[in-house]
Amino acid sequence: MAPEFTAQADLGELLAAFRRTGAVVIRGLAPRDLLADLQASFVAAMRRALDQVGVPAAGDDPDELFAALRVASPEHAATTLTLGRDFPAFFSLVGAFAGTSQVRALAGSETLQIAGDLCLLRVDAPNADETGFDWHQDYPYNLMARRAVTVWAPLAPVTDEMGLLKFIPGSHSDLLPIDIRRGVARRHTGQRQVAISGLDRMAPDFERRAETLQPLGAGDVLIFDSHLLHRSGANRSARSRWVFNARYGDLLDAELVGRRWYTTRAKYPHLVADIHPELVTWVEDAE
Repeated sequence: MAPEFTAQADLGELLAAFRRTGAVVIRGLAPRDLLADLQASFVAAMRRALDQVGVPAAGDDPDELFAALRVASPEHAATTLTLGRDFPAFFSLVGAFAGTSQVRALAGSETLQIAGDLCLLRVDAPNADETGFDWHQDYPYNLMARRAVTVWAPLAPVTDEMGLLKFIPGSHSDLLPIDIRRGVARRHTGQRQVAISGLDRMAPDFERRAETLQPLGAGDVLIFDSHLLHRSGANRSARSRWVFNARYGDLLDAELVGRRWYTTRAKYPHLVADIHPELVTWVEDAE
């Protein structure tokens, strides 16, 4: 489990635990009203989509609505996975976390960078393993300041059977080499073709060293270092996993300023090959 604190905890103790493990849980840090507003936006959108395809939408349970949408209109359900950034409540939540002393302390700056298209709302449906990520570090995908942090905040409780995130405490000291599959890179702009070099060989050791995140409720937050080794858990429950993700870094970081604040946005999915050629191996895919 990650070291656990309340929102009123001493910042010095919080920072010491974060530097030691690379991850901390802060209970009650997320504003519940903004979480509820964001969930309500999803509910309204899904109800409207179901109405348009002629399916009566009963109730306001987001899981029931999403399950119905996956059956009635898979195309709408697929778009729902990326809809979070279209809601004002999403940006309110991004800003709310940036205003906390905890995020500023862990990111190491009072002047934060928020790369908006690196923030997202994940909806991981039951047994939809294709939405998961294997062992990785966030930094090659983000390329914000070296000590940037990820905020992982569920909109609804995340339980054991919902597939809790796994992480390796203390694994945030080094960057691991990565492979980029060149053939896929020519056809797509996504980042799924980036993986830790030799992951198949290293994964058993990662699993042996890993710890599992404790269950979190709405309002609880996991914050972890962008270098931390972690992976998604498989959702084996009957409900979807609704999790807000945002990334924060030091806008005044010398390395970042030196490259004119470029980060791995949607336009530059493989910027890591330019910034860190020493880490990247290009792997040819069969066409």
